[in-house]
Amino acid sequence: MTSKKMILMRICSIVLLLATSLSAFCSCDLELSEQPQTYFEIPEQPKAYFEDIYVVVTDIDKKEYFAGTTIREVTIEVYSKDYNLTKRVTETYKGMFGNMPYMEYEKGDTIRARLCTTFMESTGQIVDRYIDKVY
Repeated sequence: MTSKKMILMRICSIVLLLATSLSAFCSCDLELSEQPQTYFEIPEQPKAYFEDIYVVVTDIDKKEYFAGTTIREVTIEVYSKDYNLTKRVTETYKGMFGNMPYMEYEKGDTIRARLCTTFMESTGQIVDRYIDKVY
């Protein structure tokens, strides 16, 4: 019985000696003044600005068919002369009642649209400009 106790004591002392020696070799000073500080800078993201503009309908394609219910499909293309931008929108409406707003428009009509301009706030440089929505 004493031999098992002796073997256990020797194993525990070896493990303890190993742990203390490793802590002495791996000692790290965690003082903030000695550690280099790294900051991750988030790059500036462009800001979006929306405004309503007037655009001209350059092309419109109206389709109406029946497949269990009335389906109306309108493809409209608009052009902004001020910003030299074009947008093509396709809307589909299912049902007998009601009317889509795009069904009323004809080629050459002037309608409202929403212009989105993205720019860098620090420099004011325009990143992108596009017609976001047609009313």
